[in-house]
Formats: sequence, structure tokens, C-alpha cells
Amino acid sequence: MDCICLAALAALRHFCRPSVTVIGTELTVHSEKDRAPVPLQLHHLPISTTFAIINDVMVIDPTDKESAVAGGHLTIACNIKKHLCLISKSGGTPIERDQLNHCIQLACNQAEIFAELIETSVQDDLNNRREKLEKSGIIVDPAAPQAFIDI
Repeated sequence: MDCICLAALAALRHFCRPSVTVIGTELTVHSEKDRAPVPLQLHHLPISTTFAIINDVMVIDPTDKESAVAGGHLTIACNIKKHLCLISKSGGTPIERDQLNHCIQLACNQAEIFAELIETSVQDDLNNRREKLEKSGIIVDPAAPQAFIDI
């Protein structure tokens, strides 16, 4: 499930919508040739981390087999500012406060790592697209580093 969430966040971070202008009640949707598309304004990326509770052991990112024998699951989502966005526990196995605090710390560390990976990957892809366009003779506006560049 965590992988699906990461893929969705990466897709949202990479997506750019068409630029629009609103004058009074008139709405104009600009083509990619007229104006560069605009990235979505994502203020934070809630990265989820799942733990399986097997006896007294907390297993981070459990496999299918580990999940099958787990007495419960704990999912924690947080962002790079260490804000908790979600805590969800299923199953009957209780969690001690110290275990929960440790899992929150691990999830926050994971969030920092994966948010940076998403940002780096998206920026690398945009840079690669820009280089390919420039090599083919198409001029790309360097002042718009977040602009969608379609190949």
C-alpha cells in the first residue's frame, strides 16, 4: 500500500495543469504553446509507512507473508515537517506507547527520504525532457523550471 501512495504522490507532483486566465466571468484556458502548464500546488506530501505487529516486534514495510501472520497493522503518514497526517491501527494486538513513538519517528524519517526522492526524480525527469527538446532545436524557457515539457 505504501508503494501505491508513493506512486500517486509522485504522479501528482509531476502533473501540470493548463494555465488559465479569469477576467470577470470569462475563463480562458491557454494551450501549451501559449503558456507553460502550471504544476499543482502541493504544500506537503503525506508519506505513509506501514508496520506489521508480530508478537512484540514491529516490522516496517512488511512482506505478504509477514502481513499474513501479523496480529495487527499500523500505518502512519507524515510529511517532511514531521507533522502527523494519519495514524491507523487495525487488528487486536496492542501497541505500547514507546513502540508507537518509535514507529512515528521511523515514519517521519522515511517521509523525509521518500519526499526528497520524489522531488529529485521529478526534477531529473523535467531536466531530461528539457535537454532532449534543446538538442532537437526547440527553445525552452529557462525561467520556468517547473514547466511541463512534453516530448
